[in-house]
Amino acid sequence: MKKENESGFTLLEIIIAMTVLSFLMAFLYTIVDDSTRTKNDVISEDQDFLQVQTALHRMNLDFSQIYSPLYHSVDHEFYEEYDSEEDVPIDELEQRQKTKYKGTPNFPLASIKGVPAPIILQEDKTHIQFFTTANRRRLANSKQSQFTWVDYSLESMGEKENKDETDLRQGLSQLVRRVINENVFADEFDWTKIKPQIILKNIKSIEYHFWHHKRKKFVDTLNSLEEFEQYTPRAVKIKILWVNKTNQDQETIRVFRPLFPYFDPVKDELRRNPPSGRPIESEEGEIIVSEEEGDFEDGEE
Repeated sequence: MKKENESGFTLLEIIIAMTVLSFLMAFLYTIVDDSTRTKNDVISEDQDFLQVQTALHRMNLDFSQIYSPLYHSVDHEFYEEYDSEEDVPIDELEQRQKTKYKGTPNFPLASIKGVPAPIILQEDKTHIQFFTTANRRRLANSKQSQFTWVDYSLESMGEKENKDETDLRQGLSQLVRRVINENVFADEFDWTKIKPQIILKNIKSIEYHFWHHKRKKFVDTLNSLEEFEQYTPRAVKIKILWVNKTNQDQETIRVFRPLFPYFDPVKDELRRNPPSGRPIESEEGEIIVSEEEGDFEDGEE
């Protein structure tokens, strides 16, 4: 009887095949793991970027629509700076006293036409409060308009927000936004009763810089501007130092510009109603009115 050929894999061949297969599986696992890590890192970076850009977009809407009538008009006490009481007729002097604007903490000045001019308040480098037309009513027939007060401040994140974070991210702050969009012409507000809206978390520092028109550069505080410019900033630069999800410091700088076109209200007003007595200069230092009443520099009347 013929014996059948019983050929097959030897034990050594099986061991070699399993070893090669193990290396292939380890290689494939490494590729998949690296791809997953890369995907998670990209998503995390995109989330950080999206949060920052969303916060900057919200701030841009508020800062670009800062409102003040002084952007296109001088304040109500403008001519009192140039006229002495001896030069003003008694009737006009009495009329000025009767119609003199009595300011409030939120509206300390008014334009020459009597429109209240809101204050811009900066208690420190991490805080700013201003009046803007960026409000949008959510409910029809509500007691709101496009005007609103906005307050940006930096607050500690606290233990609740940091409980799931690593030790490297402890002690960071968050940028919060508060708004008052009803009864905006009230004398005072209690901001402590306004619920904050968190704009951006994991912030190390934030700074506001203001464009100084005469110096042609940004200055650190609002008080460094000329008095008139403190009510009508031309540009605000925001510098934010924040920490991403991989615990790396990131710095973001953005410049916001109010939508009001540039006017020189002093120059415009003096050309319309030039006072007499002494030469008058515009914001750029240009002589608008000479010592002779109505004698304009360019000869116009």
